[in-house]
Amino acid sequence: MRNLVLSFLINAVAIAVITSGLLPGIHIIGNQIATLIAVALIFGIVNTLVKPVLKLLTCPFILLTLGLLLFVINGAMLWLTAALSERLVSLTGGQLWIENFGWAILGALIISVIGVVLERLLGVNERARVKTVKEIHYVVERPQRSAEAEFEDFVNSRPFDDFDDPPKRR
Repeated sequence: MRNLVLSFLINAVAIAVITSGLLPGIHIIGNQIATLIAVALIFGIVNTLVKPVLKLLTCPFILLTLGLLLFVINGAMLWLTAALSERLVSLTGGQLWIENFGWAILGALIISVIGVVLERLLGVNERARVKTVKEIHYVVERPQRSAEAEFEDFVNSRPFDDFDDPPKRR
């Protein structure tokens, strides 16, 4: 739950940075805070539900372009967020507005960089630490017995009845 809330806040901060005038082609129109929270929520839902499906469907092209298609996919997710935020005008009195798809790709790139830096600082996606366990094996060596002692044990363990009877011929 902590990681989910921190991811939401990181998205909100990243969207606030790109809409604060850093990129002139991306704006928040209307009520700033309520719209920013709603847009961050929509962006998180789009990245959680739509982006993995899109990445799976375009996997061969991602490999073919050596991962450069991921910039376009991230831009498309921001563009989709802006399109969905148009529905927010009635609820929050504002929306995310992106001038063209080029601004969406640049905005998604900046959001990604800000997200990576903040996630690293806050420890959101910190990998579980692997606890190494050392196992100690004890090897017990038995004293080696001579071949004569082994043969003696073998002879003593066999019944003598088998040795007394000569082999039968058919």
